[in-house]
Amino acid sequence: MSTPLVSMPKKTRFLLLALATLAFAPSSASADRTTLLKVDLRTGRKRAIDAAPRTSADRELDSLLGKAMGKNFSTADLARIEGALRRYIRAARPRAQARLLLFLYPGSITKAGLKELREVLVDIDLVIDPCGRSVCRDSVGKHLELIGKSLRQAVIRTRDYKIRFKSVTIRTTTHIGNTDYEIYRFGATQAISAAHRHSGARLVRKIDSARAGWGRAMTRAITRQLRLRRVRLSSTPNVTKEGSSATVSISIRSDRVRIQRDVLSALSGAGKALAASSFTPSGGQIVIKATVQRRRRSEERYSCPISAALNLARGRVSSRELWSSYVAHKKRGARSLSFSDADASGRSSGGGGSSFSAEGARQTLVAAMQSRLAPCLQKEAMRSRRFRGVTLIFSVDRRGRATRVRTKERAARVKRCLAGALRALRFQRHGGPPQEVTFPMYISR
Repeated sequence: MSTPLVSMPKKTRFLLLALATLAFAPSSASADRTTLLKVDLRTGRKRAIDAAPRTSADRELDSLLGKAMGKNFSTADLARIEGALRRYIRAARPRAQARLLLFLYPGSITKAGLKELREVLVDIDLVIDPCGRSVCRDSVGKHLELIGKSLRQAVIRTRDYKIRFKSVTIRTTTHIGNTDYEIYRFGATQAISAAHRHSGARLVRKIDSARAGWGRAMTRAITRQLRLRRVRLSSTPNVTKEGSSATVSISIRSDRVRIQRDVLSALSGAGKALAASSFTPSGGQIVIKATVQRRRRSEERYSCPISAALNLARGRVSSRELWSSYVAHKKRGARSLSFSDADASGRSSGGGGSSFSAEGARQTLVAAMQSRLAPCLQKEAMRSRRFRGVTLIFSVDRRGRATRVRTKERAARVKRCLAGALRALRFQRHGGPPQEVTFPMYISR
């Protein structure tokens, strides 16, 4: 489908693709998804990825691109579903009504990329807030049925392309504007079936029951995965969940030769078990307490973000990357560096701010890895086959801003890109002098 652009002048092709790329950035709703259509159900305001260009020059270029590609995907098909849903909501008058409707492409894509697709995958996200606890579950079940009634079919076929609906996600919260949502996920076919059978409430009850038993189910699944990997457990793993964060505690036995392998096997097994459940939160930690037999027995503690273990299970990071960038190690009795250590040693210049551990800074970087830091490494990897990653070094001032950004390796382009990414991050304020943070980042070929 890209051959019609080849006959255009090189300058025109570059301008077309640049405008198409900048026309619509991926949605902040998810770092891995792109908003196709966003609708405020209370005001009726919409924002579409294929909205008409504002200037005459943009309209002319968009017309050229459209002619080159032929007839292509339009959000008008999604807008018709949105219109039907609004009518059904007005007629049903659920006790808690949806505020926001999103049609999302499950990945990062531009307006130009959509024009080349002949099958467009679409996820539907619905936000209900505020939603009182006594009516939330009823409202979720009712909205699920209304979405299924609006969709009618999981695939929309036209002569030139088709739209395939994949998932329906309904998010609820008891306070307006709160980002700590209770999430219900369904398949598009489940929503359509619920509309025919009036079974939305039953599906919600089934999800609530599974969510309530998540901790016990994960304990069994993690234990099974660790035994398959021949990890020597000292006790049964403990899994707890609070809100959008979870803690997985694993106690193992190892020795000085196999400790790294055993810890990585434990993280791999836990990540695989956690990734198999749709109720697993991305926030939280996996903590491994290892009894290590050296000359004499010692106890060591390893911790890793759940999000990093999930990425390992999904093949997004390698074991080497996980170990070097995400696993924190602390021996029993060892002291963890924190931004208040300077105050304790008498080197602080005062300021009375709160203390902040180096682990906290590390977690901020881990959370921003996929969306902000990794693209800098990917760009350099495309330029050079010899590029294997960098060790990022910077300081955090008392305002929580990154300063004096540099890399241990000679990589000027990567350093500039990472410095720009760090400017958008905010670390916790602290009362001491600027504190240095070192964060290795590697890529696998």
